[in-house]
Amino acid sequence: MGFPEGELYRSTPEQDEKLEKQFLRKCQFNQEHGVPIWNGEFGPTYVLPEDPNSDDINRCRVALMRKQIEIYEKYGVSWSTWPYKDIGYMGMLATSQKSPWNKLVWPFVDRKQDLYIDGCSIRQAPAAEAVIDHVAKWIDEVSPAANATYPLNWDTRRHIVRTVFHTFLAASLYEEFAGLFVGKTHEELEELAKSFSLEQCVLREDLNDVLRQNHIARS
Repeated sequence: MGFPEGELYRSTPEQDEKLEKQFLRKCQFNQEHGVPIWNGEFGPTYVLPEDPNSDDINRCRVALMRKQIEIYEKYGVSWSTWPYKDIGYMGMLATSQKSPWNKLVWPFVDRKQDLYIDGCSIRQAPAAEAVIDHVAKWIDEVSPAANATYPLNWDTRRHIVRTVFHTFLAASLYEEFAGLFVGKTHEELEELAKSFSLEQCVLREDLNDVLRQNHIARS
């Protein structure tokens, strides 16, 4: 519910039940044997302000984070969010859209969205969807068992996106991304790096409020 292709979390009883059931299924062994659990990588992605539905989507995503933490606290799971800092998708603070880093990489980020190669940021792209849907349909016809491949909650389409787009296609673009930095002077590279300094970053206050509230409750 916290990623681009999932349903929005609206705090319904059905969604809350689903979240807790998913947790208990994944952690059955731990719960039965009293084994400690550490979750060091979790949290929804957030959309940027230019998305016309950003306020509603992000409100739902923050509410989902609050519910996830509530479940972890209920079952004694130790946790930390991930990441601390990024370019605006998940972090407690993010580089500014006006920063040298974001200005340099954003055309490539836009390209990634259209090509479905980043699970944290997907934009509806008819050309990519047509390819995925066509191949998924063909695979399901010639090999019905493919749809039951682990992890079992993934359909054929999800496997194609992960294996072909997130892995093969993404790897083919590494050099294109690296090329953004070719020819930069030492001073220019320093300015790019400073985009990630605390003083130049933007706080995601709604998310940070959830984390503060949990910290106060623990204290």
